[in-house]
Amino acid sequence: MGRGGDLTSQERAFVHNKIMQNWDSEKRQIKVGGREKIIKACIKGGVRVSATTVKRIAREAKRQEEESENHFLNTGEFKGMDHSACRKGKCGRISKLTEPVKEVYRDIISRYAFSWTRLSEAKLWEELKKKGLNFSTSTVHEHLKLLEKRYKKVYLKPILSEQNKILRMRYALAQVNRSHGRSKLRFKDNKRTIMVDESWFYLTSDAVTVMLIEEMDVLIHPKVQHKSHIEKIMFLAVLGQPQKVIWKGEEIDFDGKIGLFPCTEEVATRRVSKAGPKGTRVQVNKNVDAEFYHNLFCLVGGVYDMIEAKMPWLAGDPYFIQQDGARPHTANGTIEDLVAGGTGEGFTPVIVTQPPNSPDLNVNDLGFFASLKVDVKRICTHCTSRQEMMVNVMKAFEEHPREKIDGIWASWFNNLRSVMSCDGGNDYKQAHNGGKKRKRETGSAIDLTVNLVDYDRCVRLCR
Repeated sequence: MGRGGDLTSQERAFVHNKIMQNWDSEKRQIKVGGREKIIKACIKGGVRVSATTVKRIAREAKRQEEESENHFLNTGEFKGMDHSACRKGKCGRISKLTEPVKEVYRDIISRYAFSWTRLSEAKLWEELKKKGLNFSTSTVHEHLKLLEKRYKKVYLKPILSEQNKILRMRYALAQVNRSHGRSKLRFKDNKRTIMVDESWFYLTSDAVTVMLIEEMDVLIHPKVQHKSHIEKIMFLAVLGQPQKVIWKGEEIDFDGKIGLFPCTEEVATRRVSKAGPKGTRVQVNKNVDAEFYHNLFCLVGGVYDMIEAKMPWLAGDPYFIQQDGARPHTANGTIEDLVAGGTGEGFTPVIVTQPPNSPDLNVNDLGFFASLKVDVKRICTHCTSRQEMMVNVMKAFEEHPREKIDGIWASWFNNLRSVMSCDGGNDYKQAHNGGKKRKRETGSAIDLTVNLVDYDRCVRLCR
């Protein structure tokens, strides 16, 4: 194992001073038992050294002392001690990781990465052998550390047609506030926008990693009839943007959570089952058709009632509800019925359908569902009943922190800029633009700035 970082000149002088306090002048070596005293004294003084380091500094000091004596005899001048590091310039063994070798690594790794194939260190070692590089597995591991190896999870993304890209650019352009002139283009704050979407939640995970210690082991595994038939429940999530609002002289700190609605219905069992005797009330999945979707919004305790309870300041002016383009959401007359069902008592909803194949433009698909499912797994990864699962999901929803939702909205605004930068495509890297710092300084991670170059190009492409 190689040496660590060099001691500073002051630290070397400190260690040398402790060595001199335990130095046998006659034998010209450290006194018996003195090395341990030196180490303890150095640690007490804030300089951590090993026995090998003490021995090396003592040897160097002895050599310099002899040179100093010879120099004095020859010239009559005294030569002082040099406490600088003895390693100067390039030291140690010559690395095998030369530029030609790096090119071989890049060629192999890029070939696997760009074909979306996982490459293990063992497989990489075999590929290197085929190229005539007979490194040991430990050498390959060290080379990868020097090359800053990391793994990235590559997800499937929707295929976008040219028309899809145009619609995505138009959507991003529609979010721009042009009322203050071209020099002050900013995104609309969208504080009157609500986003809805559905997602499946599974009662159990296919596999889970648990922590064990000592001789502990898990021999009894969770069981299901078949992994392709794991029970699941669909939930409709309704999110707004976290914000502080003064309404009727009172400050309301809205956390962005409007509601989470299970797409189920309660029925009585027709026979004795694992749920209980005949007539037991159980929750079963309900097919989300246009009628059921309408009822989720319009029935008592539904989406509209929760919006009016959680965001009463929306009354007076129209507010927007964004949904995806699933057939039950956009069937003939569905949008008109939804608007009619939510209009009244000063509330006027406007239903907006997001561009097709664009989950990155809805905060639920963008990050909320993934974050919520992680929180549900932390509560329980193997639920034995649908009722237990529903309780866990609702608990995770209620406890979901406001800061995460604000961060997801900030990512949504970042995605608008990214969509414009790649002409409506989805092959972009998730932007990181100082959201945490902005959160500390302004209270929100959201950035409303617009890139004028990207904006002008998208306007030309959408004509």
